[in-house]
Amino acid sequence: MKLTSILSLSLLVAGTSSVSAQTLKLHFADPSLAEKAIVKISGHDYDSEYNCEKSLPVALDANGDFTATGFNPEGRPFVQGWINVDRHDYGFIAEPGKTLTVNVGKSGDDGVEFTSTGETAKETALFNDLNRAFDYSVYYDFTDTVPEQRQARLPLLDANHKEMKEKIGSYNGNPVFKEWILKINDNSKTYFQLNIAREGAESAALPTELTDAIDINDPVALYSSLPEYLISSLIPMEKWQDASDWGKTYLGLVKEKVTNPIVRNSLIEGCVRQAMYSRNHSDIDGYMTQLASMVGEDSPLVKDNLSKAAAIKLTQVGNPAPDLEFTDREGNLYRLSDFKGKTLFVDCWATWCKPCVEEIPYMKQRYEEKFKDDDRVVFISLSIDEDIERWKKFVDKKDLPWGQYVATAQGNKDIDDKYGVEGIPYFFVVNADGTIGCNEASRPSFPDFNDFLESIISAQK
Repeated sequence: MKLTSILSLSLLVAGTSSVSAQTLKLHFADPSLAEKAIVKISGHDYDSEYNCEKSLPVALDANGDFTATGFNPEGRPFVQGWINVDRHDYGFIAEPGKTLTVNVGKSGDDGVEFTSTGETAKETALFNDLNRAFDYSVYYDFTDTVPEQRQARLPLLDANHKEMKEKIGSYNGNPVFKEWILKINDNSKTYFQLNIAREGAESAALPTELTDAIDINDPVALYSSLPEYLISSLIPMEKWQDASDWGKTYLGLVKEKVTNPIVRNSLIEGCVRQAMYSRNHSDIDGYMTQLASMVGEDSPLVKDNLSKAAAIKLTQVGNPAPDLEFTDREGNLYRLSDFKGKTLFVDCWATWCKPCVEEIPYMKQRYEEKFKDDDRVVFISLSIDEDIERWKKFVDKKDLPWGQYVATAQGNKDIDDKYGVEGIPYFFVVNADGTIGCNEASRPSFPDFNDFLESIISAQK
């Protein structure tokens, strides 16, 4: 396949005698790729900080180059990381004193192709083979409707594990890397065995022949999410209905069972990420207090989430919905409060967000089959696009029959600050009286969407 544009990425890692002198160089033949690229350095296996991943945003100098230094100050035997270009990921392995070049080509409209050469190309190839062998979608097809369909993939899991073990066995390079990737190969198999074993029986005990072999304090196990899985499996099902209850229970289990600081910090950060993503909190203050007792009030995990916690409290069901301002394609200004008296189903999205775009056909179907002529409810698609012309062309092409709007600069800020939105698509419902009807609404793609929205509309006086 002919590449229409090429990115060259060179990784030069200095020897351990000068551990701070590590340089990452990227040269872009096509500068447009740099606008969609980011480099991430994983820290799961070494970093005692709470953020176990370092992101290196790609910014070009006057010559069209990008250079970063000092991202391996610990002088590790190897560095694992990721290159993300326009939502396409490629793993890489770099070692002290060696060079890796990764060529990223944009092929066709949406495709991205990666190739690597250099002194750690073999390690990089093994790393990417492993990630493909244990890609979540290989074993979890979301069209599956019964557990037996996923259990039927166990032979494929065994075959992929065996094939990777043979590939790794024939590798004769860095022994530390070899030990690491062998362990991840085994851990990844265990992770999917556990998931598939519990499919349809989430309240059942985990198979002890699998769990007994897991060291919850092994940092390498973090790569395959085994410590997170073990902690989560110990949380009673009733605690999962409320993010505050879930989060406090999770933190308590980490405090009780985890002694390794790397694993502890990674699990706490993951707990915060998941708990703060949810809107269903009965005691967000209690959760934040318990978090502070474990990491300290000055921890970034506390300080960086104070505003999100405030937004969660502000948008609890029954509270007045914070107002948002937005414009239509002609530039006319609107606010949520302008629609008071109607139930509002609000979709925060963007044209560049693939999951958002995937919801559109479902939203159109739900609207036309059930709510098009229902004067009790108004559908509002609220884009956060900054490229207004791209947004206009997109909505015109899709011929969307409900209200299409784009957030103003202030509206965008309020979506972040008042609603605490960290990821899109995000759906919420405003009652006819202007209060929050649901702060984490069902997606249009969910089979129960029509019943969900009708139940909120009908419950209002």
